[in-house]
Amino acid sequence: MKQRDTRAFTLMHVIATIALAGLVTTAATLTITRCLRVQHRVSTWTNDDAATQGILQRLRQDVGQARTAEIATDPANALILRGPDLEVRYAATDHLVERTEQQIGKAPIRHTWRLERTSLQWTIERAGDEALVWMRVEMVDPITRKAPMTHRYAVGLRCGGAGTQEQEP
Repeated sequence: MKQRDTRAFTLMHVIATIALAGLVTTAATLTITRCLRVQHRVSTWTNDDAATQGILQRLRQDVGQARTAEIATDPANALILRGPDLEVRYAATDHLVERTEQQIGKAPIRHTWRLERTSLQWTIERAGDEALVWMRVEMVDPITRKAPMTHRYAVGLRCGGAGTQEQEP
């Protein structure tokens, strides 16, 4: 009797190969999912940071023209800046900041910034006829729901619109 020399895959080889391919596919899927989640989180923080910088830039311009500043707590946390013929209101609600510019005899102009994971709060410190307008920025981590980053920006205001000064303690 002749013995045949067969070179073929056995059923065990095929099963082991399929199991190994399944493990590799699962590991790759988990890694890609985790990377996409981190990328989304970084993208959200980057977008919120860009919006916050836009708000701060616009606030600097408005404070430079303002003569007085006050905080109103009617439905939203609102910062009100008043100049000679102008009133600018920054209303901060959950994940939304709206700037409304009202000139005497003209229709209001509105600009809105959407902040997905960021909230803003306004405070004012007074010393004589000078005031410091503080913008507190709190970025919330979407996974842990904690606030890992809090920044405070100060924009100086002198009655009469004598310029601005920014600080970050």
